[in-house]
Amino acid sequence: MLSTLHTNDAPGALTRLLDLGVAPYLLSASLKAVLAQRLVRKICPNCKDEYQATAMMKKAVENIGGNVEKFYRGAGCSKCRNTGYAGRIAIHELFVPNETILEMINDRASLKKLRSEAIKAGMVPLALDGLEKVNAGIISIEEVLRAAPTGADIEKRSK
Repeated sequence: MLSTLHTNDAPGALTRLLDLGVAPYLLSASLKAVLAQRLVRKICPNCKDEYQATAMMKKAVENIGGNVEKFYRGAGCSKCRNTGYAGRIAIHELFVPNETILEMINDRASLKKLRSEAIKAGMVPLALDGLEKVNAGIISIEEVLRAAPTGADIEKRSK
């Protein structure tokens, strides 16, 4: 079965389902994967321009745990109606629970612990997937910061 849930990230779907009354043993027995996605605006290719990021932007990238070599944004042109953006693309976070995570679900582990284990198991967080698209010059860092939870956001929600 496929379904949609309103959560901030993929591991958040587990705690949301538990909060809705799904028994942990049922969840761990039936869950195969959770995909979180956010649509973000693509930089207009006709007016894409490299710029020097502010110290605050560089710090935000550092807080996410990634690296960005060059920063781009759309300057605005007639093709994008002077918005600097043309079209959309999704950033993703695919969470596939392993045996450890399934046991953690049964033990009702915290969202913070589930997320940490998912990352150890290879899940690429939304923000890091966004940074890959920033490095490719497809989206702006502002779009990542607007759409994806960052490390600081995750810490606040986990407490």
